[in-house]
Amino acid sequence: ALRLGDVEVDPAAAVVRKAGLEVQLTALEYRLLLLFAQSQGRLVTREHVRNAIWDSAGEYMSDNTLNVYVKRLRDKIEDDPADPQLVLTVRGLGYKAGPAAEGGAR
Repeated sequence: ALRLGDVEVDPAAAVVRKAGLEVQLTALEYRLLLLFAQSQGRLVTREHVRNAIWDSAGEYMSDNTLNVYVKRLRDKIEDDPADPQLVLTVRGLGYKAGPAAEGGAR
């Protein structure tokens, strides 16, 4: 299992839990979370996210669509989606799985 703060991703069972409670994600939200969890501490460019999701979704994902999916994912996994700690935006570049998962300060 992969951990991102208090969120646990079990790729073998395709299950996500936050603080021990199962979180229902769409297939694209799950793939997005899995990508972030596997890339903790590293920058994940928007292009990399689009390519990873596009390959699996079979359709092109625009920047606006990506923004919507990241917002929906944050709504489900962040304690305060307006002040994300798990999936951080790196302006103009992409995203980073947050320092909360690494025990670092923001």
